[in-house]
Amino acid sequence: MIMTYVRNYAEKHARSFSLMIAAVLVAVVLPVADYLSLNFSGSLLGPRFHILVTFREIVNERRVLSKAKSSREAYYNSILEYSHYLWLVINLIVSAMVIWFSKARNPVKAALIAVPLTILVNLLASSVAFIVKVHPYKVEVERLVKVIDAETPVKAVAITVSFVDSSLNSSYRKPESILELDQRVGCLDIVMAHLLGLDKAHVILYQGWGSCGQYAVLTSYILGEAGYTVRKARFKDMDHMWAEVLVNKTWYIVDPWYIGKYYDDSMLVPASRLAERFYSSGVIVEYPNGTQVDASVEHGYTAHLRG
Repeated sequence: MIMTYVRNYAEKHARSFSLMIAAVLVAVVLPVADYLSLNFSGSLLGPRFHILVTFREIVNERRVLSKAKSSREAYYNSILEYSHYLWLVINLIVSAMVIWFSKARNPVKAALIAVPLTILVNLLASSVAFIVKVHPYKVEVERLVKVIDAETPVKAVAITVSFVDSSLNSSYRKPESILELDQRVGCLDIVMAHLLGLDKAHVILYQGWGSCGQYAVLTSYILGEAGYTVRKARFKDMDHMWAEVLVNKTWYIVDPWYIGKYYDDSMLVPASRLAERFYSSGVIVEYPNGTQVDASVEHGYTAHLRG
């Protein structure tokens, strides 16, 4: 009965009904799509509606995009600056489709089509906007890798550490640690990022902050792109992760932000010496292909020391 009443009303007042649907789309559906994109897509929306956009600008004012020099970076930068206009146009087009369908005197069908279509368009557009924002950082890493290629292993690590240190602000025990974007990238973003050759490390660079996990991911990624054999490692019973690099058949810990401080602020600590300063039940390492191995013995943790 209710659907019949709605249909009859819509057929008699097609124009006003279509405008009402358009208003509902703008006032209700778009915020819902915003919420869905946060929870299921993990993307940042084009206009400055999203809380994470504002939050990131507050906690990290560094904007690499403003330093863009190449034509490609300038192109992506211009898209970023005008993305909110594009966002408005997209939603106006969707609303216009609602009106067009309503004029065809089938407003109920129009509503059933327009609502999911609007959500889908919002999710796709948010993912595109997210990728566009992250892509310049891929170019930045590529430049760095070219510099590292010509250096010795020790110098390459030093350059990488300096870059990571200047690019990321520590979020350890800070509020922003609960909003780690690289942990919220959804399936849609992952597919699009893969097609453009983007990595989790680029998302971390865009984010501009992180804890030990983000530092380890970014450090290992850069050194890996430069041709070094790398892996990530973590304690079995402590919440800490770090990067490791293979130099002259020896694994070295690259973690001057925490572990290195216990070894005279060393940038390269032999992995076999870890047990000298850190009591733990062992270490798990993860290689770039995702393989995880118990490397406790490699890090000096014998059965006797582990209890």
